[in-house]
Amino acid sequence: MRGCARFIAFVGLLLFVISAVSSVLLLNARDYLLSPETYTQGLREAQVYDQLPAALADQMRYGNSYNPCLEDPDLCGDEAGSETIEDNSLEGMPRYFSSLPDEVWEAVIVQLLDPSWLEAQGSSVLDQIFTLLTEGTRDQQIFISFTGIKERVKSEAGYKAVLEVLQAQPDCSSDQLLELIQSITSGAINEVELFCNPGEADSGLVEAYIRAGLSQISGTIPPFIELDLPQAFRDAGSPAATALAVLRVIFQYAPWMALFWLLWMTVFAVRDVRSWLRWWGDGFFITGLSLLIIGFAAGPFWRWSTEQMIIARGATGFAPKMLTLVLDVFNIIVEGFSQRILTQAGVILGLGLLLLLLRLFTASRPTGEIGTKLKEPRSYT
Repeated sequence: MRGCARFIAFVGLLLFVISAVSSVLLLNARDYLLSPETYTQGLREAQVYDQLPAALADQMRYGNSYNPCLEDPDLCGDEAGSETIEDNSLEGMPRYFSSLPDEVWEAVIVQLLDPSWLEAQGSSVLDQIFTLLTEGTRDQQIFISFTGIKERVKSEAGYKAVLEVLQAQPDCSSDQLLELIQSITSGAINEVELFCNPGEADSGLVEAYIRAGLSQISGTIPPFIELDLPQAFRDAGSPAATALAVLRVIFQYAPWMALFWLLWMTVFAVRDVRSWLRWWGDGFFITGLSLLIIGFAAGPFWRWSTEQMIIARGATGFAPKMLTLVLDVFNIIVEGFSQRILTQAGVILGLGLLLLLLRLFTASRPTGEIGTKLKEPRSYT
C-alpha cells in the first residue's frame, strides 16, 4: 500500500513539473509575448523608426527586381529559371521611379513619413492586434490614421520630397523645361513624368504647380483605412478562432493545474515535515532546473531556426536591410523572454534548494519496534 502511494505521488510529481513549466511559459507568453508594450519597446531598442526610411527604400528597389523563381524554382513551376520579369514596376507610380537610387527614395520617405507618426501608428496597430488576440473583442477591424501623411504631403515636406526626385534627374533643356511645365499643368502630380531637373533658376516656374498638385493628392488620401481580419479569425467556428478561444482558456487555468498536481503529490506522499520538504523541494528544484535549461536554450534555438528556415532559404520577399531590421526586433524580444524565464527559473530553483537544505537539518521522526524491551530504571538505593 505504501509503495502504491509513493508511485502515485511520483506520477503527481512528474505531472506537477510538466504543468508548472508549461504554466510559467504560458503566463510569460501572455504577459510578455502577447503584450503590445513588448513589441513597442523592441522597435525602440532596435531603432526601427530611425532606420525604417533606408530599409523601405531598399525594400522598394528590391521588390521592383525581386524574382522568386530564381531563388525557389518550386514556386513557379514551368516559369522557374526565368531571369526576366515582365512588369514589376511600382504599382500606381510612374515607371521611371523604379530607376531612382536608394538614397533618393530614402530622402523622399524621410520627408513624407514623420517618425512620431510612424511610432504612434505602430503602437496603435499593435494595441488593436493584441487586444483582438487576447480579449476576443467584437471589433473585427484595425484602423490606421492617415491624417499625418495627408498634412505632410501638402506641406513643405511634400514639396521637398518632389524636389528630391527632380534633383535626381538630369538638367532640363529649354524644350524639356517647357514639356515638364506642360506635363505638370495637364495632369495629376502622381501621373507626371519628372524626367528632368529644372534647376534653381527655373524652379519658380514649376513650384506653384507642384504645390497645387500636392494639395490635390492630399485631398485624395483617406483620413484613415480599415484593415479587416482574415476570414479564418472572424468566423466563430473556424479552426483559427477556435484555437484562440482554447488558448485563452489555457492561459486562465494553467496555473491551477500545477497547483492541483502539487496538492495531489502532497496528499499521497507527505507524512511529516521531512517528507513535505523532500517532495516539494524535488518538485520546485526540477521545475526550476527545467526552466533554466529552456531559458538558456531559447536564444540559440531561435537564431538557429531563423538561420535555417528564413535566411538560408532566401525566398522571403524581404530586402536584406528590411529582413535584418525585422530579425533585430525579434532577437531583442526573444532575448527579453529568455531573461524573464531565467529570472523566474532562478527563484524557483532557489526555493527548491532551500527546501531540500532545510530537510537535511530537520531531524527524522524516531521509529520504534513492537516488542522492544524497556530498560529498567537505574536504582540509586
